[in-house]
Amino acid sequence: MIVVAALVPILSGCIGPFASSSSPELPCNAEVVNFYGNIETLGSGTRFTEELGKAARDSDSVTLIEVTRAAGWTDGWERMVDVQPAMDPEDLSRAAQANVAPGCWKGIPAKQDSSTEVPWGYYLFFANNRPVQKIIWTGDKKPLRLNDRLALAPPSVLIRDPKGRLVPAP
Repeated sequence: MIVVAALVPILSGCIGPFASSSSPELPCNAEVVNFYGNIETLGSGTRFTEELGKAARDSDSVTLIEVTRAAGWTDGWERMVDVQPAMDPEDLSRAAQANVAPGCWKGIPAKQDSSTEVPWGYYLFFANNRPVQKIIWTGDKKPLRLNDRLALAPPSVLIRDPKGRLVPAP
């Protein structure tokens, strides 16, 4: 319970150009979940990204929890969602298995002009149906692609695809 209380402020600051929204304002009659700020509740986001890259280079298969443990993270998370540009808030709530009204998600990455903007989004980690940490990804060289999956769990097995990225095993 102490962990959950510490997680509430995770998304409360400002992150500059990443603080945009992809959908028109929808009503929110409950707690707002913002993507702003960068509290590292579970562990270092930089280490996580480094370990993803290392696993993509050096492993034929690895579980997501093995990657987070190699990065020195605590095990207090239950799922990870890849928040894509212009992601529908209802899809985000479904993927996160969170009871969050669509209008209560603030800061979902806006749709990007692929000819002029570098794509970006978030890997968003959840515990007890609450966001606990986000990792910003940028560019077209993300080391982890969820493909048609909405979310991954700690024991999800990841394999290397032909382009050298990690993807969920079939």
